[in-house]
Amino acid sequence: MSSDRPNVIFIMTDQQHYKSMGITGTPVVHTPNLDTLGREGAFFHNAFTPTPLCVPSRVCYHTGRYPHANRSRSNLVLMRDGEPDFTQILRESGYVTALAGKNHCYTRKQLTERFDFLAEYSHGGAKNPPEGSTDYEVAKHRQGAMYELMLEDPFPPEQCTTARITDRAIEFIENNKANPFHLWLSYPDPHPPYMVAEPYASMYNPKDIPDPPYAETEFDNKPFRQKYVKRFNVYEQYFDQYAPDGIKKLRAIYYGMMTFIDDQVGRLLRYLDEQGLRDNTIIVFCTDHGDYTGDHRLIRKSVSLYDSLTHIPMLFNWPGKIKPREMRDTMISVVDFAPTMLNLMGLDVHPGMQGQSAADLLLGHADRHRDEIFAEYGMPGEPYSDIDDEEFARLKKTRTGHLSQPAMQGRFKAVRTLDWKYVHYPNGEGELYDLRKDPNELTNLFSQKEHAPLIEEMKGKILDWLITTEDPLPFDPPPRHHG
Repeated sequence: MSSDRPNVIFIMTDQQHYKSMGITGTPVVHTPNLDTLGREGAFFHNAFTPTPLCVPSRVCYHTGRYPHANRSRSNLVLMRDGEPDFTQILRESGYVTALAGKNHCYTRKQLTERFDFLAEYSHGGAKNPPEGSTDYEVAKHRQGAMYELMLEDPFPPEQCTTARITDRAIEFIENNKANPFHLWLSYPDPHPPYMVAEPYASMYNPKDIPDPPYAETEFDNKPFRQKYVKRFNVYEQYFDQYAPDGIKKLRAIYYGMMTFIDDQVGRLLRYLDEQGLRDNTIIVFCTDHGDYTGDHRLIRKSVSLYDSLTHIPMLFNWPGKIKPREMRDTMISVVDFAPTMLNLMGLDVHPGMQGQSAADLLLGHADRHRDEIFAEYGMPGEPYSDIDDEEFARLKKTRTGHLSQPAMQGRFKAVRTLDWKYVHYPNGEGELYDLRKDPNELTNLFSQKEHAPLIEEMKGKILDWLITTEDPLPFDPPPRHHG
């Protein structure tokens, strides 16, 4: 194994709204380390996940394949055996591999097959921490807290999950820096529960945070499942409970969580500099999907393809190799991550991967990547068109109605360009947004007749995408022509 092979650090957050960093145009948020990493590398202002849910998105990152091909469409379906996998390819190529943080992608068996070092942490803290340890006390405090809205974190920052994950990441690098390594550094935050230690918890004044976008009548002409989720959203009661600040207080905590993450990324970067590892390390920063954080007067996530959930931050940094620039006029998808990285590293792209490599763009040999992005969501079955009060009351008590059967049942697909988004539902419903005039997707233009030709064009794009991304596995090479 050549010692000049680049190291890889793949930093992922969980459920991060695109507009939660300074570089994304939100100056109230203090994220100087990530902002600098983006400006000194390649920052995509138009990066998107093909499905805004933890497991499916993470499987898409690692396989370079869409959900309809890799079959992971819900959090219950982890990566299938036999899928092409970025981490496995690197390990087979001689890399030492590690996961520090949240998994929510691989089966237990796959974890042992792919990672030489494993330090798992999730929303409840460390996995199986030793009794009496700090990790144990933190995990005990967080158990059962996931569906609370906002909680106090009584521990000092250095004992909290985000810092402990960074500790374990540095520990792995320290013990393996003589070899080419791949580290998946996977922070569970800023996913709920919305909580962070001081001084981050009080770092932002809710009064300084702008109101999230919302229109009183915006759901009147939107698909049933969105009306259902809007009605179900148990978190709306907190808008008034936390008056006069309402959702701004939640956003203040959320931004504090992001600044805590940024400080820990900064600590990692300083360590890499001290060890002389930065120049030969490719760093990618991204998230699996977004969070409403009050957009559309909603919290967390739901079964929809709003930009609040699908639009994500993504950056690539490799000093002296990746051309520094902020890219606003081209697009990239989560499925492009694996083929892009393999190309950058000089490794073969698995023929089953459906993403498009952006390596030429990153290295300065091209000016554009994608002009359109595709997304999908939903489970098998007919979509609900109504739900009675008794069933609604039952689901509301579960506190997971935003991802319940009425919300999940029935599949739908979308195509997004820089100017338009079209969401196609087989039952005749639909969404069309003019993103230049209506970037917050408050006005659904689907029923306006003057847009019928555009809708037909967008339907054609979705059809072409589905045809060209039929599952190529097991891989069948093209037939040979004789004569």
